[in-house]
Amino acid sequence: MMDHNLIAKAKINNVSLSFNEATLEAAFKKHAFPQALVQARVAIIFGVLMFVIFGYFDKVFMPKGLSVNVFRFEMLIAVLGITTLIFSFTRYFLDYYQVIIGFLCAVVGLLLVAKLTFVPIDSLNYYYPSMLIFMFWLSAFVPLTLISTSYIASLTVILFLVAFKNYHPLPPTQMLNYFLYVMYAFVIGVASRYLMEKKNRLLFLREMELDIERESHLFRSLHDSFTGLPNRDLLIDRIQQCIHFASRNEQICAGIFIDLDNFKEINDNFG
Repeated sequence: MMDHNLIAKAKINNVSLSFNEATLEAAFKKHAFPQALVQARVAIIFGVLMFVIFGYFDKVFMPKGLSVNVFRFEMLIAVLGITTLIFSFTRYFLDYYQVIIGFLCAVVGLLLVAKLTFVPIDSLNYYYPSMLIFMFWLSAFVPLTLISTSYIASLTVILFLVAFKNYHPLPPTQMLNYFLYVMYAFVIGVASRYLMEKKNRLLFLREMELDIERESHLFRSLHDSFTGLPNRDLLIDRIQQCIHFASRNEQICAGIFIDLDNFKEINDNFG
C-alpha cells in the first residue's frame, strides 16, 4: 500500500507529466501496464494493416522500377511490427516496452519518409495523407510517454521536411501547405496525448487515495482506537477462519479464553 504522505505530496511535472517521486512513477507504470499492453498490441496490428492498405496504391501510382524498393520498406515495417507483437507475450516486455515501442515507431516514421522520397510528384497527393495518419496513430494508439511521443513526432516532421527539400522540390506555396497540415496533425496529436496522460495520472492518484482511505477505515473498524490492538470483530473473524480451515482439512481447533476479574470497570473507564 502506498504511503499517504507520498500521495499527499505528489506533484506532476507540467512538461514531462512525470511524478516528482521515483517510487510513485514506478508504481504508476506498473499500474498502467495492463492497459498499455492491450493498447500496444492494438496499435501494432492497426499499424501493420495501415501499411498493407497503403501498399495497394503502389500498384497504381508507383513506377515498376521503384516498387521493389518500396515493397522492401513495407515488408521491413511488417516484420518489425510482428516481431514486437510476438515479444509482447513474453515477461520481459514489462521492463522494456517503452524502449521497444519507441524504437519501432521511430523506424516506422523513418521508413515512411523514405517511402515518400520514392513516390513520383504526380502521385504525392495520394501518399501524403499517410503522414497525417502516422501522426494520429502515434498519438492516439501507441502507449508511449508524452516525451517519447513528442521526440518521435518531431524527428519525423524534420525528416519529412528535409526529404521533400532534397528529393521533391515543390513550389513554396505547396510546400507550406504540406508543412502546415503535418504540423496540425503533430500539434493535435501531442496535445491529445498530453491531456490523456495527465488525466490518467490524476486518476491514478485519486485511486491511490481511495485505497488508502478504505484501508484506514477497515483498520479502524477492526482495531481499538486507543491501543491499536485487534478488537472483538477481528477476533471473531479470525476464529471463524480457523474453524472453516479446520473443517475443510478435517482437523480440530481449540481456543483459550482468559478472564480478568473486574477488568470491565477498567476497560469502561480507561478504554
